[in-house]
This record gives sequence, structure tokens and C-alpha cells, in this order.
Amino acid sequence: MEAIAVAVVVIPVAFFLPRHQTPGARAAQSGADVGQQLWTLREAASTGMFWVIAAGLAASGMLSTALAFHQVAVLGEQGLTATEAAANFLPQTVTGIAATLITGALSDRIAPKYGVTIAMVTLTGALVLLPTVQPGWTAIVYGLVLGAAGGSLRGIEAAAYVRYYGTANIGVIRGVATGVNLASTAFGPLLLALGHNVAGNYTSPVLFFAVLPATVAVVSVFARPPQHPSLAH
Repeated sequence: MEAIAVAVVVIPVAFFLPRHQTPGARAAQSGADVGQQLWTLREAASTGMFWVIAAGLAASGMLSTALAFHQVAVLGEQGLTATEAAANFLPQTVTGIAATLITGALSDRIAPKYGVTIAMVTLTGALVLLPTVQPGWTAIVYGLVLGAAGGSLRGIEAAAYVRYYGTANIGVIRGVATGVNLASTAFGPLLLALGHNVAGNYTSPVLFFAVLPATVAVVSVFARPPQHPSLAH
């Protein structure tokens, strides 16, 4: 229900919210750099880069939440006890925090879209690692990689939208992207449960879903920085 409410109500309404801008904001947006142009939500949402970042948030939110929700069952299928499966949240937390700090620092030195690429490649790697997980070091590696995937995207997402679309309307722009992320987290556990019912195991649907972040990773590499409509003439 949360996902449906976000998709049907919150996101469409956001496009019609009134835009208020102060003279200071207009001045801050007067530069020639892409990130300094005055971007409205409608203009930002008409660019491919907006949806590349949003797709990364959606893939990460859906799959990370699905794996967390079913973690005891997923890792139990790989031979871990309930205690060992629950303990896997520890390495995920460690690398999640570290990756957030590292990619946040990198966001000032690399194009933000490559942060999305890194996050999606890492998430794909975590999903592909699942069939090899056994009690012991392989489970720890899986947890470390999965945590890094979520942390790296958190560290880059805010900087990416600001870099590409400025700050004048960043609240509503990020609000829509956050709505997409929240909707995906609501669907994730359900989709993985349905996949388990169809396949009879968790490994097959997890490998199938790995296509999603892998696709976003490839698209993000070739995505062009957005060009403000005022510069297109």
C-alpha cells in the first residue's frame, strides 16, 4: 500500500507543487555550470541523468531491503544458522558506513554518475556472490560487499543531484527521487518472496534480480550530464 500511495499520489502531485524562489537563489543559479542553472523539477525529470540516479536508488532500495527482510532465510538456505545469518548485519554495517564516507569524499573529485556506477557494480557483485556463500569467511565477504553497495550510493546520491541540478529546487527534486526509493523498498521483500515461491529457492531470483543493478551500472557509464534548456538554444 505504501508503494502504491507513493507511485499514484506523492510523485504526480510533486510535479504540480508551486515553486518559490528567492532573489538569492536566482543569483546563486546564474552561473554557466550545469549544477548552477535554475532547474525546476519538471526540467530535471525530463533528463536521463535524473532517472539514472533514481533507478540506482530504486534498485538499491528494492534489493537491499529484500535481502535484509529475508536475510535469515536467504543465508539459512546457504547453511548458516539463524544466529550466523543475523550476525551478518555487522559486516554490512561496517562497510556501509565506510563506503558512505569514502564515496562522499570522492563526490567532489569524480563525476557523480560514476558513484552510481560503483554502487551498482558492487550491488551486482553481492548478488552474484550469494550462491558461493557458506558459513565462515565467504559469508563475511558477502556481508562486506552488500554493505558497501548500499553505503556507496548513500554517499553519492545527495551530491549527484546538487551537482547536476543545483540547489534552488533540490528539495522537491530529491523528494521525488526519495519517493521512488521508498516505493521500491515496499516492493522488494514481496518480489523476493514471490520469486522464492516460483523457483523453490532464493538463489535463482536473487541472480535474476542482479540484472537490474547491472543494467543501471552500464547505462550510468554512458549517461550524459544534463544540459539546461536555456543552454540548448
